[in-house]
Amino acid sequence: METPRCPYFGACGGCTTQDVAYRHQRDRKRDDLAKLFGTDEISVFSHQPYGYRSRVDMPFHPGGLGFRRRGRWDLIENIERCAIAEDAVNRLIGAVRAAFPEPDAFDVRRRTGTLRYAVIRTTRLESCVTIILNPESPRLEDARRRIRAFSESGVADNVLIGYVPPNTDHSVTENYEVLRGSAYLTEELLGLRFEFHSQGFFQANRALTEEMLRYSCERLARHAGGSGELVDLYGGVGSFGIVNGAAAGRVTVMEEHPRSVESAERNLAEHLGAPQHAPHRAIARPSEQLPALDLQRPLYVITDPPRAGMHPRVLRALEYLRPDAVLYVSCNPERAADELAQLESYHVESLALFDLFPQTPHYEAVIELVAKNPLGTGRPLSDRFRTPRESGQRVFRLTTNPGIEADVTHEAREFRELTPEDAWEIKTVEKPFALAGNVFLECRNDRVARRLRAAIPRMRSIYHAVEHLHHFALSDHEPLDSIRRELESLPLPAFAEAGSFRVTTNRSGDHPFASHDVQREVGAIVNRRYRTPVDLENFELELRVDVIEHYCLVGMQMTREALDRRFPWRFRPRVTLRTPLAFAMLQRAGIPSDKGARRLLDPFCGSGTILIEAADLDSELVLYGGDWTHATVEGARDNLEACGYADRISVTRANALEIHEQYPHGSFEYIVTNPPYGVRLGKNIEFEGFYRRFLTAAHQVLKPDGRLVILVGPRRAPFEAVLRELETFELLESTVVESGGVYPSLMVLRARSQNELSLTKYSSPPRS
Repeated sequence: METPRCPYFGACGGCTTQDVAYRHQRDRKRDDLAKLFGTDEISVFSHQPYGYRSRVDMPFHPGGLGFRRRGRWDLIENIERCAIAEDAVNRLIGAVRAAFPEPDAFDVRRRTGTLRYAVIRTTRLESCVTIILNPESPRLEDARRRIRAFSESGVADNVLIGYVPPNTDHSVTENYEVLRGSAYLTEELLGLRFEFHSQGFFQANRALTEEMLRYSCERLARHAGGSGELVDLYGGVGSFGIVNGAAAGRVTVMEEHPRSVESAERNLAEHLGAPQHAPHRAIARPSEQLPALDLQRPLYVITDPPRAGMHPRVLRALEYLRPDAVLYVSCNPERAADELAQLESYHVESLALFDLFPQTPHYEAVIELVAKNPLGTGRPLSDRFRTPRESGQRVFRLTTNPGIEADVTHEAREFRELTPEDAWEIKTVEKPFALAGNVFLECRNDRVARRLRAAIPRMRSIYHAVEHLHHFALSDHEPLDSIRRELESLPLPAFAEAGSFRVTTNRSGDHPFASHDVQREVGAIVNRRYRTPVDLENFELELRVDVIEHYCLVGMQMTREALDRRFPWRFRPRVTLRTPLAFAMLQRAGIPSDKGARRLLDPFCGSGTILIEAADLDSELVLYGGDWTHATVEGARDNLEACGYADRISVTRANALEIHEQYPHGSFEYIVTNPPYGVRLGKNIEFEGFYRRFLTAAHQVLKPDGRLVILVGPRRAPFEAVLRELETFELLESTVVESGGVYPSLMVLRARSQNELSLTKYSSPPRS
């Protein structure tokens, strides 16, 4: 135990570990990080455990200023001095308290009162106080008068008033006025001055921020040689990009906060050259802009996202662009571990912990990622493949679950209608334009294209098929106008002879228009040009105009109904596995096969999707299923009966964690299953207990070398920890997929034999 330095410890909700010796705090954080990433090779950086914070956001209360009480969002603990804040910050805390001895404090329950927060920031060069007010308070003018008097005292270099409505709880705002100084502050790091906005983000631990900057230079220098491009993602005002400016020919800073983008532009110009002399740039909205940027090779990325992590579109773009190296700076390592599972083209090269927040459970991690197969130098990344009109090829676009694009490619190449020679005529492009869940089949040979057209509607791994006609990037300024222009000039001769048509649009991303706007505009163009009537129900042709992120893809719909609707379901629970994903799981297990009678178990069978798909794929499989609730079991049996497989598949009510008590050892060649993703299981220790029991039971009922194919929820670290601990399974492959808006990992495991386990145990060093 350690004696807390702060007299408010225990009551204040800020610090939670002052009663733990600092070396033990660091050890705990290091152990947490090691557990998340499965490695003990972690560099640890720390500095002084007290007096380090350069920013505090303090709520007002009737007695002055404080922090929220531990476990109580509505009560404030009166604070005169903060032990983890810098001396300069504490002097300003005292000055604000003296200026507002009995403030008309905002009450978060009643949503009344005037003064909400005092946001105090210091840099090596200046100080700033922003007083946040409730603009709907009847005593607003009195508060503004007192703040003006405080600003005239000269205690702080910069004084602002910010306004935040009573129905929200923020301590920063774009609705502000400057009473003294400026809304922009200047900090000095590693001898360089950085401008940042008082209402934007900047790290609050100066010493450790400098350590992170030095470390990033050291790691990036191992990969970069002064050419190519460095993208500073979620880069704030560009500090990481600027200190690493010598590593690449061009630095691009991308940031969501518009004020920070403005500061980044000025910081880049000051330190890396004026815009007319250097190509460095600052760009807003990385989730929208990154996939469409013209980026140079070699490519490097530093990403420092907020606690919520990177936008899914940014993750997909990184996987597609495949930079040579990525430095992921994370204030939420658990979220980072989940996201890195989706970046399958990289391996973790190094891991470092920076303890920016002593006396709390929080810290920052820097994960160095290196591409397994770099794309190399050469053409800009904007040089995509040509449109069908330009190439003269027939192109079919197939849609599926993100993550199983390779399964679509494999199934397409296995068409029985195609000869081995035909397969060579087909070029597959997975995730074209970084569009996950899409696969292009390109074919110049018309005979092979006709065979493809006939075979595609029987595919199990896809939802829809479109004969692709055209694609183009949307205009940034008038995206709907760019769709009009492209469709006006696109030949669509099939519509001249059609009796009726309709336009369908699938749209994903942020756009200043809706899907029906696209349908209306394009429908009018086709109708005006070919005089073909629109019929939304009984149409002869269906034109797909899909707007996905920054791209528009145009094609003729080949599938009327989604191909996953091939079974007559009677029972559908709220969350149901879709058949393309079930098919991909079975394919990876090695099904269908010509190995004769084999046994497969799905102990979390739900509506029976996996079992029904397996029965339809392989007539020799002997199939068993189970689930926990009576209603689910009865629903699955109804589905089996509707599909004609009630006699082939046995489904019983059972506990999946106790299947070793239900079935003899070595009963099954396969377990293919989709367990709950753990949302209701709570914390990590509960996840681990759940997975430990299931993997132990599954190993007992599987034959040696048997396959366990399983979907593991987005928080996969507990599963992997149990996998390493038990050593009963070998992980053969792992792929992040999308299922119902969630991104679980599709894992294929091989059951180790007893001989292997004995050998592993004998040869392994003793555990400390």
